[in-house]
Amino acid sequence: MTLETSKLLSKLDYTLLQGKLPTEITGICQDNRKIEPGNLFICIKGDRFDSHTVIEDIVAKGAALLVVERPPELPAIAPDGATVPVILVPSTRIAMARIYAARYDYPAERIQLIGITGTKGKTTTAHMVHAVLEAGGFKVGVIGTTGVDYAEQHISTQNTTPDSYDLQRYLRDMVDAGCEIAVIEVASQAELLHRVETINFDYAIFTNIAPGDHIGPAEHADFADYLRCKSRLFSHSRVACVNRDDPHWRDIVAGHNCRVYTYGTDPAADFRIPTIEDAPVHGLPGLRFTVGDHEYRLNRPGHFNALNATAAICVGHAFGVAPDIMAAALESLYIPGRLELIFSSPELKVCVDNAHNGYSLLHFFEAVRAYAPQRTVVVFGTGGNRQRDRRFEMGRIAGNSADLSIVTSQHSRYESFATILADIEVGLAETTGEYLAIEDRREAIEYVIRNARPGDFIGITGLGRTKYLSVNGQNIPFDDVATALEFLKKYGWT
Repeated sequence: MTLETSKLLSKLDYTLLQGKLPTEITGICQDNRKIEPGNLFICIKGDRFDSHTVIEDIVAKGAALLVVERPPELPAIAPDGATVPVILVPSTRIAMARIYAARYDYPAERIQLIGITGTKGKTTTAHMVHAVLEAGGFKVGVIGTTGVDYAEQHISTQNTTPDSYDLQRYLRDMVDAGCEIAVIEVASQAELLHRVETINFDYAIFTNIAPGDHIGPAEHADFADYLRCKSRLFSHSRVACVNRDDPHWRDIVAGHNCRVYTYGTDPAADFRIPTIEDAPVHGLPGLRFTVGDHEYRLNRPGHFNALNATAAICVGHAFGVAPDIMAAALESLYIPGRLELIFSSPELKVCVDNAHNGYSLLHFFEAVRAYAPQRTVVVFGTGGNRQRDRRFEMGRIAGNSADLSIVTSQHSRYESFATILADIEVGLAETTGEYLAIEDRREAIEYVIRNARPGDFIGITGLGRTKYLSVNGQNIPFDDVATALEFLKKYGWT
């Protein structure tokens, strides 16, 4: 298969530095380890590697066209002496998004799009929106932290928002499968790294923003930059649904031309929640709340989830889904890896949850309290190469909220467990909470299940349904759910 070069470059501003553009190329590549002869190669500068530094190797492997954001130090000459064409663009990440959009024939223009951003609640809200719209008769796909889901297919992913080359492909596949709507979690990094470049959203949801999170060398320089990147979603969205209870909601939509609707408990909200009550749903803790004149039941505890559900109700309303249909969908909701009970008996409950920062861990404990456990036991860790304040905060929250905390490994990346643990212990030291440190995550899970007591609620947090641990640049297979179920069986709980 060959691709027409002029079509791929049609929406790029570029300067031809050398050579003559080929009429066709054999494919597109941005990984110097995977290039094939005749490929258009896009040079990308990442946190740890910059492919601009290996242009000689890329050319030697047969690249037919190079896209760069800074001129090569030496002319790009193929082994046979031919001059390899090189084009210069202001940003190769923007160029990559535009090239792949053209490669897949602009699928975002052929499907209605809902983008969701916020520090927490993106995944939960995405699944709520999906449930509400599918109940209303629409064919919907979801792209986010738990993977890509559409037409009874599931694809695991590594980023909340996939890189543009995968994102455009998934959208193309959804269009081809007959999806009418795609719900996309839009992380701040997605805007920072131009993963959603060329994509215009019909509706955008803002759940919340927490100062102090996602700040650091590998993420955002400061809170202002973090907020600015969150806000970018609304610069290419037609309608905004924003959480009016969040103190930064006006900042998020400031300067953008989208039509704004608000939701929340604030009396001035367009979709107001006047009452939220704890109430059992299908025999388990849940919520009863009202939006306007309609009552809803949600099979998930934690009052913050009423806000997430109301965001989904806003979108459902826009698509004409009747309140009673939305209510039925929310009452039977399933969200993988979000306070997901993988074992429940009168004596013991075990759940997995994606909580990986202080904000989400606090909400996790709030939801667990609805189960009224005799003892709350949490397995948690924090990621390496991320801001240290997150570790202090998580230690404080776990120490103040859990009866027993087990600190373990979790996406250590390029840092040692000892370094991460030392920071977590700073927060734990400010509390009277009991804790143990068990570096091996499998051993940590076995410990809490082997020593479980009647009345315990065990929360295994940080991964949710993610099935790997990031260690020294490698993704090591690991599954919290499978591991916990193995030990529940071994120790006679199942």
